[in-house]
Amino acid sequence: MRCERYDAQLSSTLYSWEKARSSHRLIGDGINDDISDIQLTLETNNSVVPGSTYGWIDANAAYQPWMEYLGCFVINPSKIIKEVAVNASTQLLECVNACPASSDIGLQQSKCVCLSTISLTSSDVTGAATRRFCNGDENAFCAPDQAGVYQFALYSRSPVTRSINSGIGDCLVMTVSSTSNPSVYFEPAPCGTYLNPHCYKTGIFIISLVKTTWNGASQFCQPPNGEITSPYHIASSSKGTQQPGSYWLAQIRKVQYYLSKDFIPGTENYCLAARVKSDGYLDILLRSCDQLLPALYYFNISPQLPGTTQNGTNSFSTPSRGKDGSQHQPVSDGKHV
Repeated sequence: MRCERYDAQLSSTLYSWEKARSSHRLIGDGINDDISDIQLTLETNNSVVPGSTYGWIDANAAYQPWMEYLGCFVINPSKIIKEVAVNASTQLLECVNACPASSDIGLQQSKCVCLSTISLTSSDVTGAATRRFCNGDENAFCAPDQAGVYQFALYSRSPVTRSINSGIGDCLVMTVSSTSNPSVYFEPAPCGTYLNPHCYKTGIFIISLVKTTWNGASQFCQPPNGEITSPYHIASSSKGTQQPGSYWLAQIRKVQYYLSKDFIPGTENYCLAARVKSDGYLDILLRSCDQLLPALYYFNISPQLPGTTQNGTNSFSTPSRGKDGSQHQPVSDGKHV
């Protein structure tokens, strides 16, 4: 794909995203390719250090629903409603999009299955399967591709028993307050944050005192340490929830990025800001749309941009070379959306 290069400038005025969009022609307007494929030359003055400042761009982000990882199993093929091919690094994102009516889904490295509701204690599941991180995504699991073998990493979008606070991040955290009467709440965090693993094993909880990423917690919470805890386990037992701290849980979600003209709202919605790196590509950040930031806009460009007259929805799983909070995220959210 040919990369376009444009001149850009950061405004000296701070705006909300809507105000920035009405005041300037933001980077992304008129682009029909993945916004992370364009390159910019940032025109600066002495008040702006290249690569140091984020500004609003003409793009939005929507989070998918939370999905609970259930484990890797061989399943009864009668549970399969539909099969679709998925791409490396965006397997879970694509599978959730492909199965909007299914509460349960299954993933191999290159295949997604939409499932009727799975019971792990019935003939729906006929055995355990090998667990692997999805190719290109270290924050999701896929079973290996194997012709004729119905082995999948299973996920469920069944409602959790407690509400989850809104916020930026792809992985779920449980925080226990350090008070005489501890309270428990759930919230998202970037998957690369260092927190304590929280594991569940046949009615008991195991907590690691060594902080790690969600990826590290999911590796710690496997036999003989059980499985990574879910909100369902917490709701079923008060044991293990009284130790103050913040802990990784089993739920994950992915984020879909859109140019604003094609935006489809999701369960939580954000606006995108970006900084121009030394190579001219964008490093992209999710932010609340009412936050005050400069506008990153086209400078010295004609009104008509290449692609402006083209049609078709433009969405991209995550911006390449981008990041979410403190966690860097490549195109597919693999060090991820």
